[in-house]
Amino acid sequence: MVGDDEINVPKGFAPIPTVLNAARIEDTHGDFEFYIEGVTPSVARMLESIDRERIAVAEAMGFRALSAREGLYIAYDAAGRNLYEAMRANPGYRNIQAPPTINHRYLNEDVPMPRRVRCLKCRRPPFAASSNSPSQPTNRTTGQKGGRWNGWDWRV
Repeated sequence: MVGDDEINVPKGFAPIPTVLNAARIEDTHGDFEFYIEGVTPSVARMLESIDRERIAVAEAMGFRALSAREGLYIAYDAAGRNLYEAMRANPGYRNIQAPPTINHRYLNEDVPMPRRVRCLKCRRPPFAASSNSPSQPTNRTTGQKGGRWNGWDWRV
């Protein structure tokens, strides 16, 4: 069974800014605007990379999924040349405080579906972008291009 959040713009985005802002969350007890101050251009690039994988998984399942940027535009009229700009343009993201601790539902409940897509024949393993995380914020390629991950052979 496939859930809406696995095809549509996912609630699964919250874990990434949570992890990438873990030190800030622990230091300030969440005293900052989560989606405005916690999603910088580098964090948004990581989200875009994971979003591309979510779209590829949906397509492998025979669905057409909107990108997160497209979803923000349709749902909130939040336009932007990239996800960072679209998130900044979304008034719904204003005044949402970061969680007071990283032991929060963003990590305990909102982590998306990697186990459900193992059987799909995607070009890359599910959520390879998050396993390639050092290269995402800097927009540079790090490590090898292709290899083995969790029993998957893949090439970029």
